[in-house]
Amino acid sequence: MIKRANTGVAPDGSKRPTPPPYSSKFESSDKVREALQNTGPGTSGFNPSSTQNSFVQKITASLPFGYGYPSGGGSKVTMYSVQAIYSKVNGVWMLKSMYPNP
Repeated sequence: MIKRANTGVAPDGSKRPTPPPYSSKFESSDKVREALQNTGPGTSGFNPSSTQNSFVQKITASLPFGYGYPSGGGSKVTMYSVQAIYSKVNGVWMLKSMYPNP
């Protein structure tokens, strides 16, 4: 995570043009499940317009979802929010990415 935050190199070896603001991870599989249950189609915050093909939903909780390291160095940051990015594929909303966010 620290390497990705500082270099932009992902675990699969792909590289972003610039490092992300944070490199983060979920605290546990239970936290991933909680985030999935509270984002996406059928949840109260999922309200894209009928013309949208992508939608970003952010949720915040009182207990942390995970932690991360800021780009360029720094101390571990506890993350209480999750950002989920959905794309519409053949009329069906599919999760593209989801990660803890500060």
